[in-house]
Amino acid sequence: MAGGNKVSLSTFIVDITERAAIEGLLKNVIDQLGFVHGITNNACIIQPFIKVNELGYEAIERVMNVIFYGILYMTKTFFCRTCLPFWKHTL
Repeated sequence: MAGGNKVSLSTFIVDITERAAIEGLLKNVIDQLGFVHGITNNACIIQPFIKVNELGYEAIERVMNVIFYGILYMTKTFFCRTCLPFWKHTL
């Protein structure tokens, strides 16, 4: 169905809690591939399953940095900078 085009997948590893690393990743992807068709966030984190009042702030911040900020950084960096011109009518 794709004609002469090959099917390929490129993977990159980055610390999604580091906003500057995510921005650098976008540059690396564009430099190597020229475009971004999609992203998959496969980040996860193991946390202690204890009551919130027993959970230290350091553990809470670590979880939030991966689960919330990591997804936010990836989405804002990649979607807003690469897909916005094509999808602006959906926002």
